[in-house]
Amino acid sequence: MQAETLFQSVYAADRQSGDLLHAGRSLTWIGACDHGLFRYRDALRAWLEARRLSERVADWVNLGSLGVDISSLYFVMGDLDAAADAAERAFANANRGSFTDGIARAQIQLGIVRARQGRLDESAAAMDQAIVMAEREGNLSTAAEAWDHYGEELLAHGALRGADRALTEAFRLRKAHRLAKLDSSYYNLGRLRLLQGDAASALHLLDATLAPGHHPDSRISLWALRHAHGQALLALGRTTAAFGDFRAALDVARQWRLEVLPADFTRVSSEVQLNQIYSSFIEVGN
Repeated sequence: MQAETLFQSVYAADRQSGDLLHAGRSLTWIGACDHGLFRYRDALRAWLEARRLSERVADWVNLGSLGVDISSLYFVMGDLDAAADAAERAFANANRGSFTDGIARAQIQLGIVRARQGRLDESAAAMDQAIVMAEREGNLSTAAEAWDHYGEELLAHGALRGADRALTEAFRLRKAHRLAKLDSSYYNLGRLRLLQGDAASALHLLDATLAPGHHPDSRISLWALRHAHGQALLALGRTTAAFGDFRAALDVARQWRLEVLPADFTRVSSEVQLNQIYSSFIEVGN
C-alpha cells in the first residue's frame, strides 16, 4: 500500500510533465500493487491504461512485461483464451524490444496457459525455450520460475515424477543462489509430498511459509497456503488443527472473492476455488 501511494505520486508527476514513457511504467507498477492486494478490477484498469500509454511511445520493454501481467490476471480469473492472446502479444512486443527476460517470461506464461488448455506438448516446448534462454543469459531467477511453474502444471495433471524433477530443480536454484520466491518452492513441494503420501514432509515444508513473523515472498495467496496446510494436518489425523486452518482459509477466500472481476467466467472460477475450501471445511467439521 505504501508502494502504491508512492507510484501514484510519480505517475501524477509524469503525466503533468508529459512523460508518457515513465507514466506508463509507473501505472504498470500501480497495477502490480493492486494485483498484490487482490484488487483485480483496479489492476486490470491500470494495466490496460498503461498499455495504451506504452503503445503511444513504442515502449516495447514495458509492453513485454505488462503483457505477461495482463495475461496472468486473465489466467487467474479463468479466461484462458484472453490469457493466451495476451501472452503471445507480450512475446511479440518483448521480441521487438530485444528484451530477453521479457521473452522468457512471456514463454513461461504461454506455457502455463497452454497446459491449462490441455495442450501439454506446446506447454513443454514453451517452458523449455524459456529455461534455455534464461540460463543462456545467466538469469537463474527466471529459470527457477520456469521450472517451478512447469512443475505446478505437471502436478495439476498428475504427472508426479516429472513434477518432482521440475519442482526440485526450482528449489535447488533458489536455495543455492538465495533467490526470491523460495516460499513458492516450499508450497509446491509440500503439495507434491501430499500427493505422494508423505504428509509429515508436506507439513514440514508448509510450516516454513506460515511460521510466526515470516513474511512470504512468493505469489501464493494465504488461503491456498492455509488450505494446503490443513490438508497435511488432516492426513496426519490432527483434525482440530486442520479445521482451524480450513476456517482461516475460508475467511480469506471469501474476502478474495469480493474483489474478482464482474464477469461470468470469473464467477465460475471463483466458485470452483471456494468450493474446494467449503468441501474441506464441511468434511472436517462433520
